[in-house]
Amino acid sequence: MSSGGVPVQRAWRRTACLLAAWVLGGCTYSSVAELAARRGPTDPASVRVLAGNGAGRPHQVLGVVAVQSDGEDPEDVLEELRIRAAEIGADAVVDTEIHFGMGVWSAGLRASGAAVKFQ
Repeated sequence: MSSGGVPVQRAWRRTACLLAAWVLGGCTYSSVAELAARRGPTDPASVRVLAGNGAGRPHQVLGVVAVQSDGEDPEDVLEELRIRAAEIGADAVVDTEIHFGMGVWSAGLRASGAAVKFQ
């Protein structure tokens, strides 16, 4: 084999290792679609996650938050929802939905809801 092939082999090996770490390690993706002016951040630990529109009091919708994870623990995606909602100043995430799915490589979870600020 020529000396030009060695760097290519190393690059493939490095790519294969990174791909394996990504597939086996799991990934979490999140997004926020802001619908109102951003507020100062809140403490993620104080953000409530509610299944229905059970905020029980007047509120303003600040945005929609969504999280997708290759993991299997629903609490992980709910925590990420809290973090993303807190970044835009939300007090709660309402109308939260969690979906479980099976992919080719791993199980997955998706969660989404409306980030709201109580008035």
